[in-house]
Amino acid sequence: MYIESAENKKFKLWQSLNTKKHRIKEKKFLLESIRGIEEGLKTGFMPLNIILKEGTDIPESIDQDGLPQIVLTEELFNKISQTEKSQGVIGVYGFLEYKLKDLMKKKVLFLDSIQDPGNLGTIIRTGAALGIGGILLGPGCVDLYNDKVLRSSLGGLFSLPIVSVEYDDLKLFKKNNYNIIAMDLEGIKLSDYTFQEKTVIIIGNENKGISDAARKLTDSFINIPISEGMESLNASIAAAIVMYELNK
Repeated sequence: MYIESAENKKFKLWQSLNTKKHRIKEKKFLLESIRGIEEGLKTGFMPLNIILKEGTDIPESIDQDGLPQIVLTEELFNKISQTEKSQGVIGVYGFLEYKLKDLMKKKVLFLDSIQDPGNLGTIIRTGAALGIGGILLGPGCVDLYNDKVLRSSLGGLFSLPIVSVEYDDLKLFKKNNYNIIAMDLEGIKLSDYTFQEKTVIIIGNENKGISDAARKLTDSFINIPISEGMESLNASIAAAIVMYELNK
């Protein structure tokens, strides 16, 4: 199929998905990353459509039987594209639907108002690489389907369950014998802490740290010792270190 009119219904829908409001309304998102689409296919997530810029050949790695491919003129494609140097390929997906019970199997992260898209994407990518059980997106977190989050996750969101939650949802984990742990400067040294099999790790906001609401639900605090004169670690770096220790 070839689209050259900005009045085309499909084009209008896809263009609208660049806003959070319309993503939520349509329960769809765009992924502008060949690597991300490849990772999705490896784990069984097939795009609803593949959008190609006119003159772009679809890579063999994502050329699947039964996968609709739609070509846009360069002008229309550029109105959808969110990158400066696009690869000319965009996947259209339905929202990934997970329930809290999908995460109640292993050690998981609770992200407390992580607002930087790059940080969230990197945490997702690292969590997928280190085999974390899932990620809980707490209040105030950047939208999971933000273009920068998706691209920086490199398809990691297809490899582990991710659910948006409220602080009160942590109570359900506590009822299921999970230990709630949070990062804090006054906490126990990370290398001295022994993690339980059922553990939720809270990673705080980039600037404000752990919220009062999350702190009230925390059972224990841990910290990563850093050099004198340094205030703190980047949230994604701190999360990576903790996830590594968590899975030793």
